Amino acid sequence: MTNVSDVADQITRLAALRQSGAFSDAEFGTAKANVLKSTSQPPPASTFAEGWGSGQQRDAISTSTLGFPPAFTGGPELSASTLPAGAWLAIVAGAFMALGGFLPWGTANTVLLGTINRNAFQLGNNFGFSIDGVIALGLGIVTAIIGVTRLTKTAMPRYLQRSPLVTGIVAVILVIVDAPGINSWASQLNNSSGATSAGIGYGLWLVAFAGALAVVAGLTPRSRAAK
Repeated sequence: MTNVSDVADQITRLAALRQSGAFSDAEFGTAKANVLKSTSQPPPASTFAEGWGSGQQRDAISTSTLGFPPAFTGGPELSASTLPAGAWLAIVAGAFMALGGFLPWGTANTVLLGTINRNAFQLGNNFGFSIDGVIALGLGIVTAIIGVTRLTKTAMPRYLQRSPLVTGIVAVILVIVDAPGINSWASQLNNSSGATSAGIGYGLWLVAFAGALAVVAGLTPRSRAAK
């Protein structure tokens, strides 16, 4: 049977995490229920109740490595009618940018709650709604639309042809601004809740990659015109 003082200590730590905003009310309730549940029946020999050693290692959820496809660099410009590589780069960058807003920007593997993910829409106070997700989605849509208009050779002002450069820079700035807050949240979990691993999620890196790709797309026409 789980020691009552241990259970009280765990609930106290969970309450502190909820107070600081690292856990939402729903996640606190689930974690507290799991702790209390452990007092009503003997834990299986293979669970983390044996200690924070081997049980934790068995319960840990390994994070797979995300393999990004290589950036499309386009073929040589054989004639004036050849489709510009910058158009394809902008379309791909826009798709990745929009998708990245829905993927995990922060992720943690915990004993009591399993895997916790926070996307760009969940970075507000107490990890409620955040405008950052809307910004990432909007930047992605604008970048992709500019890519499509270039691909279809739709007439547009020169400054709009360079707009992926702007959206890419804004996306990278968004990543730089949000990364410290996500790292702080991950550190709280690593130090206070027995998380096996917590850190920046692959969604944030995907948006950063898409931002860099959009910058390249915005520079491509200019570099070709200089040749």
